[in-house]
Amino acid sequence: MTTTPDLALPGVALIVCGEHPAGRDSATSGMDGLLAHSVLPSVDGTTELHYAQWGRDTVEPAYPDLPYRMYRRHAGGHAVGPPGVVLAKSVRTDGVEQARRLAAAQLEVIMTERPRGLLSSNFHIATDGSTLLQYAEWLTEAALAAFLDSRTGAPSPAVRDMMRGKQVRVRTFGPGRTLVPPPASDPR
Repeated sequence: MTTTPDLALPGVALIVCGEHPAGRDSATSGMDGLLAHSVLPSVDGTTELHYAQWGRDTVEPAYPDLPYRMYRRHAGGHAVGPPGVVLAKSVRTDGVEQARRLAAAQLEVIMTERPRGLLSSNFHIATDGSTLLQYAEWLTEAALAAFLDSRTGAPSPAVRDMMRGKQVRVRTFGPGRTLVPPPASDPR
């Protein structure tokens, strides 16, 4: 079964997310505090997005990616169904406050335009404030392409101004697999 992360998973304290060459090992056994680890293949098949959800504020050294906290989530619109594609956009920021302002500006565009086929848009801020990650779930690749090709897909002037001169990375991923580690054995 192909899946994407459960973005409403209870008990998540920290999310560790990063892109790696396709085929990276994603062992989950023995990872105390790991709730789920999702691996999504890029649409072009060259990389994978690793999205690990942790129930504590520290992570195992085997997870070298940037740690994030979920900042804001906009679920819904009028699309219903499982995600067919995920757009992951990361923007380098000059701290938590700038990341929050950029997330708010992007969320305002989404809520105003209500793009067809958007299932959810989830904003994560790196714990060091260096990066804003937007993880957007779309019903289909066609819906995402239509939004990006439309005039409504262009960034608003406020978003464009805040992103000027920033390092931006945008990639698309398909559904993959979610690994849930077995529960820790009871030592009693």
